[in-house]
Parts: sequence; structure tokens; C-alpha cells
Amino acid sequence: MRIGFAGAGIMGQGMAENLIKHGHELRVLGHKRRERIEALIALGAEEAASAEALASTSEVIILCLPNSQIVEAVVADMRPGLTAGQLVIDTTTAEPQSSRRLHGELKARGIGFVDAPLAGGTKEAKAGQLGALVGAAAEDFERARPVLDCFCRQVSWFGGPGAGNTAKLISNYHVLGTVAVIIEAFRLAREAEIDWQKLYDVMLCGSGNSLALRRIMDAAVAGDFDGYAFSVANATKDISYGIELLQSMQCTTPLAEAIKDLYVKAAASGDPQRFISRLLAESDNRKH
Repeated sequence: MRIGFAGAGIMGQGMAENLIKHGHELRVLGHKRRERIEALIALGAEEAASAEALASTSEVIILCLPNSQIVEAVVADMRPGLTAGQLVIDTTTAEPQSSRRLHGELKARGIGFVDAPLAGGTKEAKAGQLGALVGAAAEDFERARPVLDCFCRQVSWFGGPGAGNTAKLISNYHVLGTVAVIIEAFRLAREAEIDWQKLYDVMLCGSGNSLALRRIMDAAVAGDFDGYAFSVANATKDISYGIELLQSMQCTTPLAEAIKDLYVKAAASGDPQRFISRLLAESDNRKH
């Protein structure tokens, strides 16, 4: 199958590699991180000169982009090259209403649109072990599933357009809340002069054990604060989208606002592209 890929970054590179391994003809849209694009070209991918060129030569187009605004801009750039019968799979964690809007616009032209945000990180992307939370019309989901299976071990359909991103924002609320508590707990341990390694070893035996804990602390106890490869900017975007979802449902809570506050302040106080695990090395701003 001829697949176009826009967003071959820290997550997208592993996804694209798995598409090539499964025998698909891959064209990628270039970006400033040339080493990732060159690595895919070395595996057999071709580089498209523009978003329009990417669209005009693809049966399926996969998007893996930072936010809804960029997704809508890239789709607008692709629009002259899009034709009836194509399928767009957006793996971006995006606003549900944006996904529904794009679905409606593309459906009017006979083009399928699937929102399929992903659970997992760079290691899972590389290993083809991601999870996909899918929102789509039933016929579009059936077309998208064999493609998603190339880099996912779990593909779950949650309902119509926007349902995938609704489910993902709820999932990310849980994850980012967990990370916030881990950061605060180990900051407190540092202040109390509690040995991190000993505390971590014991926590692995209890109900506090989690993939988030291991991603952060496996590296942090050795002095490496880049164990969780997810940026503060992305965390701030995701929790902000999540708060908007909760507000639309009239379900926002003080806890949700407190989680958002941690990431918003972190984004304002340093490089937004630093990984969230790096917050563990920083002081608690509430003390100042």
C-alpha cells in the first residue's frame, strides 16, 4: 500500500519504520530534524517535496503531529492533492471537536478520516507495541485497522469521529496526574532526606508501582532525568485539551485544575521541550 506519513518525529519515526517492515511503500514529509528523515530514507522511504505532493501519491495518509492547530494546517496544505477514496489517519492527541470537523469536511469529498491517538512511548513505537484509541465511522475503522496493526498491539474502536480523542484525553488525564504525584512524592523524599533508591525499590513492591514510575525513576535514581521522553509542552497541551473536555461535560474538578497548574507553570518556567521527568530535578515552585 502507498502510505504517506507527516510527522516522523520522536514517536513517528518508529511507527514509520514498522510500516516499512510490513512492506508498505512509504513517503515522508520532511522537517527540520533531518536525521530522522534520513534514517527512514535509508530504510527505503521516499521524501515528499510538499504536503500536497505527499497527499497526491498516497492511498492512506498518517499524521503524527503536535496539536490540532498543526493538524488542521497540514490537512489544509494537503487538500489540493487529496482525492476521493483516500483515508487520513490522525494519530495526534487532538481536540475531539477538531477531529469531528475534519471528518465532516473530508467526508464531503469522499475521503475517510480516523482519529487514532496512541498510548505508549518511543520504545513501544519502535517495537510496534503501541495502543490506538480510535474514533471513526465503522467502514473507516475497518480500513484503518490493518495499517494501525503495523505499529500497535492493541487497537480499540470507541465510536464515531472524535471518540478516539475523547478516550485519549481521559487516559492522559490519568497518566499526567500519576506523573504529577510521582514528581511531588520524590521531591518530598529529597526534602526529607529519604534515599530515593531505597524508597523506589520498596514502591515497586506495592500498589504504587506503575509504568510511569518505572519510566521516571529507573533513570532518575542513577542521576538521569530524561527517562520519560515526553515534553512539558505536550503535557501542557494534553492536559489543557483535557480540561476543555471536562468543562464541556461540566465535570471539571479542583484536582484536574491542580494537575494543569503544575504543567502550565513548568512550561512557563523553563524550556517547554524538556522532558516531564526533568521536573523531578527542579524545586517545587510553591515554596518560593
